[in-house]
Amino acid sequence: MYIQTINPATGEDLNQYTILTPEQIKEKIQNTHQAFLSWRGIDLPKRLELFSNLIQVLNQEKQACAELIATEMGKPIQFAKAEIEKCILCCQYYIEHAMTFLQPHQVQTEFHASFVTYNPLGVILAVMPWNFPFWQVLRCVIPTMIAGNTVILKHASIVTGSALKIEELFIKAGFAANSMTTLAIQSSAVADIIAHPFVRGVTLTGSEDVGRKIASDAAPYLKKVSLELGGNDACLVLEDANLKEAAKAIVASRLRNSGQVCVSSKRVIAHTAIHDQLVEEIRLEMAKYQMGAPLDEKTNLGPMARGDLREDLHQQVLKMIGYLSL
Repeated sequence: MYIQTINPATGEDLNQYTILTPEQIKEKIQNTHQAFLSWRGIDLPKRLELFSNLIQVLNQEKQACAELIATEMGKPIQFAKAEIEKCILCCQYYIEHAMTFLQPHQVQTEFHASFVTYNPLGVILAVMPWNFPFWQVLRCVIPTMIAGNTVILKHASIVTGSALKIEELFIKAGFAANSMTTLAIQSSAVADIIAHPFVRGVTLTGSEDVGRKIASDAAPYLKKVSLELGGNDACLVLEDANLKEAAKAIVASRLRNSGQVCVSSKRVIAHTAIHDQLVEEIRLEMAKYQMGAPLDEKTNLGPMARGDLREDLHQQVLKMIGYLSL
């Protein structure tokens, strides 16, 4: 069995990746655990030095990584490069603040002495989404590994190439093999990975349904879980708002990443006094966005990441048109 990645802009087949067998998965978990036993003993300044190396590698590979993002999930290249730049900023932030964040400190309680200390757990499973293939992974992996843990990544299948590229970047930066491990697997394998005794925690960015499944899979083992689930954000526009600026912000939020962002403005609630004018300003702003080839630097609107996502959205539009015509 294999995973097939597809260019959503053209429908072209990109690459095939062989799905790991249960035995291969167990071996990779074992290897990542062994890497943890070494990694946790490395002092924090040395860990931070490696993440400084990662910044250099990300800068060197920014164009290649951005092109991979654009090709695998359709993000326009200008925004894909911005995603890599955001990953670099994330790395810089934790390098600057890790010593403070991880510093043990005393706290006042009714006891003679109480303190907080930060110790690594072990192997952490990260189940990540496709909408920001590098950012979602690195914003999780960077602080997790700086704290002394190692990471197993189960990325969305449609960005398997990006997942493997991230692992490659860590190796190029000087990290030990298996300290950040990518698994080419199906979602059905996640429950068994969570159950493995070497996996000490799991984090997910995804839908509420998947979040419930992850939480229930981890619960019998009392494993730590961190979930960032979907949202449905509203934009409120009041009577005294600058309508041109409001429309610009609404459209930019709604069309960012082709609308595939959990914090996009999915609803607009406007005062009746400015409703019609706001609708017109939104219409004018929408006209500035034109669908184009993701690798074209001028493109500011790419395709949906998968055909089924596009079809779901199309049906929603048809349903709304039918509702409005009643």
